[in-house]
Amino acid sequence: VEQSHFAYVDVPQAFFLTLSFYFMAKISTTETRDERREKSINDSSLVSRNSFLAGAFLALAIATKISAAPGFIPLIIAHYLREKGIKGLIKSKYLYISISGLIIGYALCTPWYWIRPMSFIWAIMGLLNLLYGNFGHPFDIIGGIKSLSVISFSTIGLPFILLFSLILILIFIKKDWKAFFVLSFPLAYLPFFLLAAWQDQRELVPVLPFFVIIIAYGISRVMNVLPFKRKGIIMLALSLSIIFPSLWISLKADYFFWQKDTRVLASEWVRENLPGNARIGMEGHRHYNIPIYYERYE
Repeated sequence: VEQSHFAYVDVPQAFFLTLSFYFMAKISTTETRDERREKSINDSSLVSRNSFLAGAFLALAIATKISAAPGFIPLIIAHYLREKGIKGLIKSKYLYISISGLIIGYALCTPWYWIRPMSFIWAIMGLLNLLYGNFGHPFDIIGGIKSLSVISFSTIGLPFILLFSLILILIFIKKDWKAFFVLSFPLAYLPFFLLAAWQDQRELVPVLPFFVIIIAYGISRVMNVLPFKRKGIIMLALSLSIIFPSLWISLKADYFFWQKDTRVLASEWVRENLPGNARIGMEGHRHYNIPIYYERYE
């Protein structure tokens, strides 16, 4: 995705989310207490570690950017899949270990909350009001869907979208619960994206790891049933065709970012062609004004 490898907070947020999901997957695939009793296996400490780290890394993601908060949903689902029911989920000590990791991790990453809790709460409320309140066109779902389609086609590319859609249909037909678990975060994240007052390309960065996991899963399933011998070459060609549009867009964006900004070019022209104390009129937002020496020009 364009801008995904620049210094935006969405990039470390996606990294912490991916780590958290890794430990969530460990939780969901670890055997239950009854299964361990049958096999005489004691891995309670392993489950406790995975549970705590899943919550702690989710806390890091939320502390980096609050839009990672829907990650709490796959955390609950991971424990639900492990305990195989609501009753087991409620009684599971590992769920509360994850919540403890979430609280401790968030507290350590946001000391402002403990120093000035009310200021922190008001700042969060102000941010939510900016995103979902009075700014722009709040709760415009149709506009959000249009923005999502434009951003998706212009960043990750048509092959990626088509393959992901086909695999998504396959998952629903097969009722693959493990794949639903992977999709739980993108599905929980989608309403936050659609209802926001504005959408940007980098807002897709947190869900990209989950999309890639789903596509890799779908490709592996398809490769297993194909009768061809050289499946590796086919998989490589298919993978390259998927990532090429996004790679090309990113490289093209890098090229443009390396060029001189039009504001810099305008500033150079002003210095070379206008005398001192000349009066210059500028229109637009103050952040995008031409960088000139105001002590020299009016």
